[in-house]
Amino acid sequence: MEQPPLVVFRAIEPLTKSGHAELDLGLVQLGAEDRAFRFTRDFRTGETLIWGRDELHLNGIADRLTSDFGLDAASIGPPQIVYRETIRTESQAEGKFIRQTGGRGE
Repeated sequence: MEQPPLVVFRAIEPLTKSGHAELDLGLVQLGAEDRAFRFTRDFRTGETLIWGRDELHLNGIADRLTSDFGLDAASIGPPQIVYRETIRTESQAEGKFIRQTGGRGE
């Protein structure tokens, strides 16, 4: 069975520096249990992003991280949605290049 693409994500960070190992361990275990969940690390910002089906799914993941894996109330960012745009029809445009000569300031 093919899963639909995941389009909702949130940034998650532990409150302490030592919490990164616990966070990674919890995310790996949750990823093995739930096929509709994945996590990535954004190397530009250093954030850990959790991806899911919808906001309720991500809230459940965050709750399980704090209750089952003992993560100290990780800071979780607001949900964000990946928007994808597609060009559907052909269009045409016309433009003019007008060079101003003379006038104010010359």
